[in-house]
Amino acid sequence: MIGFKIGDEFLDLEPGATVSIELYNPLFQKEDQTPGLLTYPITAPYSRTNQRLLGNPENLSLAEPPQRDFPCQFFINHVLWKVGILKYRGFSGGKYTLNFQSDAGDFSALVKDVSMQAVTYRQGIFSATIKTLDDEYALFPIRNSLFFEVDEENPIPGFNGYVNLYANGAFSGPIVPFPFLKFILSQIMAAYGYTVSGDWLNEDYVKRLVIYNTFQPGYLGQAAGAPPSGSLNYQKHVPDEKITVFLNALRQLFGLSYIFNANSKTLTIIRLKDVVLDNNYIDWTDLSEMTYTEGVPDRSGYTLKQTVESEDELNKSLPVDWAEYKYGAGGEVITTEMSTLHTVKTVQNGRSWLVPATEQQGASVLYGTGENKKFSMRLLLYGGSQTDSLSNLYPLGSAVNETWSGAPFTNRSLQYAGPYGLYENNWKDWIEFLDKTRSVQYSVRLSMSDLLTLDPTRKVLIDKVKYFYEKIKFTVSMKDGIGKATIDLKKVTV
Repeated sequence: MIGFKIGDEFLDLEPGATVSIELYNPLFQKEDQTPGLLTYPITAPYSRTNQRLLGNPENLSLAEPPQRDFPCQFFINHVLWKVGILKYRGFSGGKYTLNFQSDAGDFSALVKDVSMQAVTYRQGIFSATIKTLDDEYALFPIRNSLFFEVDEENPIPGFNGYVNLYANGAFSGPIVPFPFLKFILSQIMAAYGYTVSGDWLNEDYVKRLVIYNTFQPGYLGQAAGAPPSGSLNYQKHVPDEKITVFLNALRQLFGLSYIFNANSKTLTIIRLKDVVLDNNYIDWTDLSEMTYTEGVPDRSGYTLKQTVESEDELNKSLPVDWAEYKYGAGGEVITTEMSTLHTVKTVQNGRSWLVPATEQQGASVLYGTGENKKFSMRLLLYGGSQTDSLSNLYPLGSAVNETWSGAPFTNRSLQYAGPYGLYENNWKDWIEFLDKTRSVQYSVRLSMSDLLTLDPTRKVLIDKVKYFYEKIKFTVSMKDGIGKATIDLKKVTV
C-alpha cells in the first residue's frame, strides 16, 4: 500500500501505482546539492478528491498560479514513513504529475531563495560593553582603516582606523556588533519550525564563533561619537546570502553533515570525523545478494579551499595561503564560500596587541554611508578578555586561537594548517577515508522496519566488510509492496 496524505485525506492513486524512490546519504553531499529523499514523478488520476486536495491546479481560468507545494505524509504499508512536501508538477492526459521530497529536500523547499537577511530574528538590545559567550553578540577591536572613506578635509570624529576600538575600559569609534553563529543558526531554524542539535555545537570553539559584518547601527537622537544604546536588528548584521548557501558553506568549512528529519522537524549536525571513527554497524549480510559490482576511483587527492573576500583590500597585499590546504595531488577541490580575516600584531597608542585586520568599507547610518554595503560570509573567534603587551585587558577577536602572548584560548584555528588547524582536527579522518574508499553496489531486500530505522551515520556490514551507504534506490507498488533495493556503498578501509 502507498498513501500520500494531505491534511486529513489521502490522494486517490491508481490500483497499480508504483513509486520509485531515491534516498541519498547526506554524508556525501557535494557543493550545494540537497540530499534527502525524493521520488521520480508520480501520476494521480483526475478525481474529485484530488481536485479538491490539490486546489484544481488544472483549471486554466484560475486568477493566480496554482499552489505547487503541499505539506504531505508518505505512508508505506499503512505505516507513516516520511513527512515532507508533495510538489505539483503538471497536468496531462487526465492525470496529475507529482513528486515527493523529504528531510533535507523538505527544508530546502521551505527556504528556497530566502536570504539570511529576510529571517525575523529575535530583537536584541545593543550596549557597548564587554560580552560573554552567553550573549547574543560580541564586541572586539578590528583594525580597518577603510571603514570610512578618508576625507582629510572632513574627517570622521573619533575614527582612527579601528572598529570597536577599546581603551580605558570603554569602546569608541564605529561600534559594530558581531552575532554569535550559534544564536543566528538557531534563530534561522526556529523561524521554520526546526530545532538544531549535535555534539559539534557544544565544542568550545563553536560557542566562540561570530559572524563578521560591516554595519554600524545608529539610533534616533544619538550623537555620532556617543555609545550606542537601543534595539538591535540582526538582519543588518548577517550577510545577504541564501540560507542554503550559508548552511552549505558552514558544512564545507568545518567538515560537517546535516541530518534533517522532516517528521520531527529537527536538524542534527554531525562531525564527519566522528562517523569514520565510530565502530558501530548493522549487519545486512542476510539481506544482500552475494553478487556485487565494484568501481575504483582515481586517487587525485583533495584541496580544501576557503573563498576569501574579494572586497578586502588587505587580501591583495598579505598572503592568504592559510585559506587553502592540499592533501596529496589536490585534484578534487572542496570549496567553502566562508572564510575569515587576517590576524595581526600591531601597535596602537603605545601598546602592542593582536587584532583581526581588514581593509573594507563599512556602512553607518550615523555618518550617512548607507545601509547596504555588501559583505561576504566571514567568521571569527571571540577570545573574551585578554591582555595586550602592557598587561591591559581588552576583548579579543581572532582567526587563530592564540592571545597576544601566544597562549591558546580555545582548541581550534579558523585556518587550515597547524596542530590547531581545520585539516588536522576537522577534516583529516574523513579525507583519508575518501582517499582509500572503493565504490561497491549490492542488491538488498529491505523491510519496512529497515527503512524506519535507517541511519545514514551508521556503517553497514556485508560479508565481513563495512560500508557507508551512499544512495538507495527502490520501488514501492500498490500490489507488491517494497521492492528490492539497489544500494551504492562506500567501503570503509580499516
